[in-house]
Amino acid sequence: MLQSAEYLPGRRSKEVRRRPVASVLRWRPRLAAMLMLMIASLAVDSTAVASETGPGLIADLQIDGNYALFAVNGPVVNKPSCVVWGRYVFDVTTPRGQALLAYLLSAQATGRQIRVYGTSTCSIFSDHETAHSVRDGQ
Repeated sequence: MLQSAEYLPGRRSKEVRRRPVASVLRWRPRLAAMLMLMIASLAVDSTAVASETGPGLIADLQIDGNYALFAVNGPVVNKPSCVVWGRYVFDVTTPRGQALLAYLLSAQATGRQIRVYGTSTCSIFSDHETAHSVRDGQ
């Protein structure tokens, strides 16, 4: 009868193959530092290319099917090349989209200035930037 690999002569048992705890702990700080560096580089890259408009008032707000389109009067930073009309778009069928729409309607009704942050992509409409977030303009 053939024995399992861990009991064959000349093979190491499972206990011998385990790494000592000291060698594993030695790598943890290095791995943590590398992971933090990767996360930080992703955060810097994603915010560096995002567009921003405002502070300004909502100049135009429309609903087109499942999507809301809006524009803000104010300075634009990092506008993507795909944007033709200078408007943002988002899906109103999602909870996030419904919250954005409620915020925009409130800001428009009260005359409050806002800032808009885009994704720097035109993923919903080919000539309107997809909105990422909105906040007060002050």
